[in-house]
Amino acid sequence: MSGVGAHQLEIAAVFALACVFLLSYRLIKPHSRPGAILAFSLLCALVSLCFGSTAYLDGDSTRAQVIGSALVGLAVCTGWSVLSLKQAEHLWAAEVTYSERAMLRACPYILATALASNLFLGLLFPVPVLEFYAGAPLHYLPYKLVLLVPEAFCVAFSAYVFFKAAGPSVQVGRIRLQNFSFFLGSAFLAVVPLQAIANACVRVFADRQTRHFWVPVLLNSELVLTVLFVGCFIAGVALYYSKDEKDKTMERFARWRRHRERFDRALWSLTGSAYEGHAAILARVAVAAGELRRRSEEEERDGLPHAFTADDHRKASDTVRLLILLDSKERLPDHVSPRGLVFSLIRFHNHLLKNPRTANMSWRIIDDETHPSHLYSLRSDPIHEPLSKVSKLVFDVHSSPNLLAEPQWLQLAAVAAADAGLLGLEWEHRNLKRPVVKARISRAYENAKLAAQIHRFSERSGIQSHATG
Repeated sequence: MSGVGAHQLEIAAVFALACVFLLSYRLIKPHSRPGAILAFSLLCALVSLCFGSTAYLDGDSTRAQVIGSALVGLAVCTGWSVLSLKQAEHLWAAEVTYSERAMLRACPYILATALASNLFLGLLFPVPVLEFYAGAPLHYLPYKLVLLVPEAFCVAFSAYVFFKAAGPSVQVGRIRLQNFSFFLGSAFLAVVPLQAIANACVRVFADRQTRHFWVPVLLNSELVLTVLFVGCFIAGVALYYSKDEKDKTMERFARWRRHRERFDRALWSLTGSAYEGHAAILARVAVAAGELRRRSEEEERDGLPHAFTADDHRKASDTVRLLILLDSKERLPDHVSPRGLVFSLIRFHNHLLKNPRTANMSWRIIDDETHPSHLYSLRSDPIHEPLSKVSKLVFDVHSSPNLLAEPQWLQLAAVAAADAGLLGLEWEHRNLKRPVVKARISRAYENAKLAAQIHRFSERSGIQSHATG
């Protein structure tokens, strides 16, 4: 067997050992997410099989070598795509912004495009990709770069995400250590594509003597980096799936509380009554809500269901305040965008509600000596429903919400926000180009605007009369 085949088998053996370790861990800890452990072990087996299959292809035709190399790339890209998607949805990476999560979700598409381009170039212009000690033509370099550069970017970006998730904001030491272990593993793996680019440059530009000196060095460094990557990830997986449920609950709740306090400060500092002239919109919402409530009370006396309550007035106002916050271009003190803050808070609250241990949590809040204490619970959080509705209204850009099926307080908030230009021209054109709210909502808001105009006119007339007198 050639040195190339031996190197490929060594890499295959590293991933095979990782597969064996994960399967053994699954048997020892049968209750530590066995399905996920099995999935990771199968990914390791796939990578090992693909590397092993290329061990005997170095003497075959160049097209066979290209296909064998593409199989290895397919296994690696598949594994990293799964990990990127898991990161995008993972709780402990919640410090990552909305746009960074979108980038993580895009990684599978980036890698798939890069792999397809790599295979296309290789089949169009065949190269001896598995003959590591042989010289290579100039087009061998773009053939490698088209795959290695996106791979390096995606792996390095995941390492950055793991590093953020291992920061001091994580209060549980075990979880911080787990994320740092994943960061180290990703960092080691991110060097492998760079090392492969160096290898490609040596094969294209170096003479025979130089190649025979540097290629063994680069191959051995690839093996060492692979061992370090696999070792760090196995340690991280073991730490992750052996976490105590108490640690998970404590960390989730601590993060939710920090985000909630930050959100409350941002909401009232950015959407105060004088903020960018939005006081008039909030005043109109208050007047319109009062009219809708009075009408609802009249209907209730006639035996009809109560359609608008005092609590709905608060929900409508909170929804408008949320949209003012999202429309703000300011950055919060800790360099978090309002959109990222709202997105993170929604994720945390939903995670806590899904967990039976935290969903029913409640505690008594004492404001001050002048206000009586009140019982707070996650399920009855007054801001959660407006947050959820706003997320569907703003973040889900590909669908048009059926506002007629929504509560009247949300319809009122949408009309007021559209009037203030908080939802954007595209949203208004898509969703408000036809009657999508109940007539009573539009009428109540128009009456509120008319009342505000009459009030301003009365004030001006009073001032002018006073000046004349």
